[in-house]
Amino acid sequence: MAKPLNISLIGSGMYATEVILPSLYQLQREKLVGKIGVSSLNIKNVDKLSKNQLLKEAFPSQTIDKYASTKDSISALEPNQLVIIAIPDHLHYEIIIEALNAIENRILKNGLP
Repeated sequence: MAKPLNISLIGSGMYATEVILPSLYQLQREKLVGKIGVSSLNIKNVDKLSKNQLLKEAFPSQTIDKYASTKDSISALEPNQLVIIAIPDHLHYEIIIEALNAIENRILKNGLP
């Protein structure tokens, strides 16, 4: 079996809470997803997400790694992992540029994988 994907989830709003994170937790149960890092434009929302009672009841053994910034969350990923952007559309550009810069910096530092 392939190594599980580690994921950086950017966003902690309704869609991330009600759709994306439960799906990722289920994939984590099936050992298709490894670590799940979550960051948001507001760290208080990530704290609230990590304490969500419905998610804790449905997925008692699943957890997230909380990051204070999107840059930290993206930079923590190893090569060939996944970033999910779940924030309002008009904010996507900045996050995509951060992800591309993290990839470029990693390539300049370590060479191509």
